[in-house]
Amino acid sequence: MASQKHITCFSFVIVLVFFCLSCYSFTYHEHVHSYMSRAYTCCIKTAIDYMFQDPSLTYGLALVSTKTFDVDSFGAKGDGKKDDTNAFNKAWKEACSSTTAAVFSVAKNKKYLVTPIRFEGPCKASLTMQISGIILASKQESKYKKDEKHWLRVDKVDDLVMEGGGVIDGNGDIWWTNSCKVKKSVPCKDAPTALTFYKCTSLTVSNVTVQNAQKIHVSFDNCDDVQVSKIQVTAPEDSPNTDGIHVTHTTNIRISDSVIGTGDDCISIVNGSKNVQATGITCGPGHGISIGSLGSKNSEAHVSGVLVDRAKLNGTTNGVRIKTWQGGSGNATNITFQNINMMNVTNPIIIDQYYCDQAKPCKEQGSAVEIKKVTYKNITGTSASKDAVIFKCSKKHPCEDIVLKDINLTQEDNDDAKAICNNVDPIYIGTVIPRCPENIVQDQSTTLETYTSELVGFARDVKLSGLGASWVWIGPVCARSTRECPRFHSRSISLHLSPAHQTFKQSTMAERGGERGGFGRGFGGRGRGGDRGRGRRRAGRRDAEEEKWVPVTKLGRLVKDGKITKLEEIYLHSLPVKEHQIVDQILPSLKDEVMKIMPVQKQTRAGQRTRFKAFVVVGDGNGHVGLGVKCAKEVATAIRGAIILAKLSVIPVRRGYWGNKIGKVHTVPTKVTGKCGSVTVRLVPAPRGAGIVAARVPKKVLQFAGIDDVFTSSRGSTKTLGNFVKATFDCLLKTYGFLTPDFWRETRFSRSPFQEYTDLLAKPTTKVITYVEDVADIPA
Repeated sequence: MASQKHITCFSFVIVLVFFCLSCYSFTYHEHVHSYMSRAYTCCIKTAIDYMFQDPSLTYGLALVSTKTFDVDSFGAKGDGKKDDTNAFNKAWKEACSSTTAAVFSVAKNKKYLVTPIRFEGPCKASLTMQISGIILASKQESKYKKDEKHWLRVDKVDDLVMEGGGVIDGNGDIWWTNSCKVKKSVPCKDAPTALTFYKCTSLTVSNVTVQNAQKIHVSFDNCDDVQVSKIQVTAPEDSPNTDGIHVTHTTNIRISDSVIGTGDDCISIVNGSKNVQATGITCGPGHGISIGSLGSKNSEAHVSGVLVDRAKLNGTTNGVRIKTWQGGSGNATNITFQNINMMNVTNPIIIDQYYCDQAKPCKEQGSAVEIKKVTYKNITGTSASKDAVIFKCSKKHPCEDIVLKDINLTQEDNDDAKAICNNVDPIYIGTVIPRCPENIVQDQSTTLETYTSELVGFARDVKLSGLGASWVWIGPVCARSTRECPRFHSRSISLHLSPAHQTFKQSTMAERGGERGGFGRGFGGRGRGGDRGRGRRRAGRRDAEEEKWVPVTKLGRLVKDGKITKLEEIYLHSLPVKEHQIVDQILPSLKDEVMKIMPVQKQTRAGQRTRFKAFVVVGDGNGHVGLGVKCAKEVATAIRGAIILAKLSVIPVRRGYWGNKIGKVHTVPTKVTGKCGSVTVRLVPAPRGAGIVAARVPKKVLQFAGIDDVFTSSRGSTKTLGNFVKATFDCLLKTYGFLTPDFWRETRFSRSPFQEYTDLLAKPTTKVITYVEDVADIPA
């Protein structure tokens, strides 16, 4: 009996020491890199809380552990000479079949020679590939007969982290030498991609070097929710087809703080890619950052939601490029290139809808991949070529909605650069150097020239080509000094007016349909068959109206002008967000989900009044989440209003580590409690691989906030979904409610953005005015 007591006591001491040693992990987060010894004072209390207040949780924690599978333990030599492929396969098989979180480890200071390997999933638990050593590709082409297109391929593995500071070396020199682009007499054949991720979700790749690939260095194919950071990709400048990072059929991918220098595109984004962000990229040598090529062999291609921000390109053969083949179909839309610095770059800005990578000229075809809604903002530097801006757009499918804002590109020898513009009518905002030539060929029957830009209410003096007199339009009224206006045809004129430019667009009656009884809107934009729709009578024009965001607050102007690019800058100065478009601009990958729609009734003198209440959660899965609740007469109106309120309430979520600082932040940094009504929710840090142990409602909120692992407990009437959601949101709101040692360092206060950009805010705002008028026959 006494021996059992001693054993029990000894076990208690071991568990207590374990929790004390892991106390740091409960307070560690993404902004803290060191600890003070006084942090131990809270360890005993934390351990007691876990072991006595919630014994079931202690039991659960004891079951969760991380297993390490080192390739050396499975027979790998790591001398760079012996083939270690079998050892890698055995280690991966064991790691992938582990029921708890596993680490696939490649030891440091060793070279492992391997032939093509397929790391197949799905795996039973989350997995980390700790690449600390060097993985070297075999140079024997006979070893690639089973799979000529891939060397290292990761298939259908979810919740995977690859890191470790190691090197993946493709040994590609033998493939480059035998390439048909180097030896013209040699027939062209495929070379393997060094590292491929196929159908992976919740993937993190960081702190890895990939070099000298046989062809493409890193490829993301059919993946979702990908985070790539601090990777280095290198290959000689003359190595053919060695793209750095290749993105295809992949959604929600963020590439950040990486250095890429290869013989081809630093980043290539091709068909099926959506919501792609590339920030803090250093590119060179190489062919720049490219979207495409798209539409090869008359195929259909779609790319949308691309953001390239804070990039530096040095000595590349192209800057930011969109390239499409003739004969294709589809579109490339909603693309933004901003805050980019070019140094000695050939063709800094280029759109090429006549791309042809063949020895013989490509046959001219009628169809093309459409390119529209492309914005170039704050791009500066030097061009190695005379033509710094090249827009080679299709005749039948010209480029649409191309915006150039604050562009300043000069030649390397300080000479003026030029722009080549075919079948494009760009919109200029601010100072744009160089600009397209003014003598762009247009349809002479619909050309408008600006006579004066004075604005008095809605009046304009406009000189019509082919008409010798000046006309004044005031609303729907047209007057002339000597006689009445002649009979007018239906024609619409849109004016986009800013302090720096004016652009006029028209559509003739033939394009819009007839007057009364035609297929258009009828006379004066009224009548049946119009585009007004039901409800608020603007359904057909809602998208166009919502895209024309004109900020009405100082903060909105700073965000739209690119002076504020992160929500953290807004939080730092406690600036009120009163326009939901601010959040849309900064977080383009924001997602929303309706949690519940419930009817609510109120007894009035006229009887019962029924309305609908919507609960909507928004988040980017990367530390930002918002909650909106809206009540309205119609369900659609309630949802739309709740989404807007959720965006206005977006908060930062502080995340941290449960154990050592390995991989990305994955859990809450400490225990937090939230309450709403009778519902109380508590979040407790969890080890990597535990997942979100929660009910359906809080689980969805935590996923939107970017929390991967957490234990939860709840009390009260959780069937009241509204209070359940609000209590979970209250927990996340409190994650910044405590201090850690780094927060005690000296704080240097900076000026508010409103003070820093006083001169910009003093300028008049951009105005967008749309006229729909009836224009008369113009005498020849």
